[in-house]
Amino acid sequence: MSALLLMLAGCSSDDENGGETISPSVQMADNTLLVSKDGDAVAESYPVTSSGFYIDAMPVVGSNGPSFIFHCSFDSPDVKELVFCIINLKKDADAFRVGEIFPSDQLNAILKPRKETEDYFYNSTQGSIKLVDKKKADGKDILTFELDELAFEGGYTINGRVDFEYGGTVY
Repeated sequence: MSALLLMLAGCSSDDENGGETISPSVQMADNTLLVSKDGDAVAESYPVTSSGFYIDAMPVVGSNGPSFIFHCSFDSPDVKELVFCIINLKKDADAFRVGEIFPSDQLNAILKPRKETEDYFYNSTQGSIKLVDKKKADGKDILTFELDELAFEGGYTINGRVDFEYGGTVY
């Protein structure tokens, strides 16, 4: 099923919130997320409005590396941001290799709801993230990840391909 969602090629109408209904036969663009809720066969397509990553280099006892924190915002009416952390697996951005797959048990991934009154986030329960491209632009690392059937509490499933630009190191 994940291959079907990523190999999309025909769409239906735009909704009033800027999302686009996608059927499993439409080619999805880069920096776009497909969001489905409660196992719907049809997903809504939302362009990523901002994305980036930074390195949290705060030393942690027993840690063999820093945390890499990736975030991207999009204009879904229900959820506004995806954040995932790859913790203690890499020493620096150069250690990431194209083709590497990070299953949900190697990630801490959350979705932040748009409404302030809802729980602060939904945790991921399954799926994976694969590094599909790695490049430099204007001296900054850009890592492109493909999200494959990344499922979250609350019934959300995210698929897509997003470029994350390095934004710095924090301590």
